Amino acid sequence: MLREHLKSCRNEVLILLDEVCHIIDPDKIIMGIHNNQNDFKVVIASRYHRVCYDMGLHELSLVEGLSPDDAWNMFQATVGHLLSFPSIESIAEEVVKECDGSRLLIDKVARTFRKKGRKVSLWEEGLNSLRRFQNKKKNLFKLYIFFVF
Repeated sequence: MLREHLKSCRNEVLILLDEVCHIIDPDKIIMGIHNNQNDFKVVIASRYHRVCYDMGLHELSLVEGLSPDDAWNMFQATVGHLLSFPSIESIAEEVVKECDGSRLLIDKVARTFRKKGRKVSLWEEGLNSLRRFQNKKKNLFKLYIFFVF
């Protein structure tokens, strides 16, 4: 159904592939839907530089991290009212620093910490776990964008 709709498009078509973690053939994405009446562009987002390199995608853009203020605002928007407790807010500030501006990590961590509620001990435990994780997986949450035309 989608293929038929895309075949009938007479405009530009942009296909976004997010969280790509396995090798795919970019040409096969548009195979069967490309015609001379439309212009296709494909954007691939992945945390795995090696996968994209193996697909032959060498023109990459590393998505820059958020500024400290933007990172805090993103975390705050997800966690919400829990940050009104001073004992939690100070831990939350350290959590955001550990995320080092990574949008992906802030999103995942903020949703996890929101579930911890008002229990300071859970927030402290979570911060310690995050620090241990970050020491092992420092570059896991970098995001690369590849443009395929």
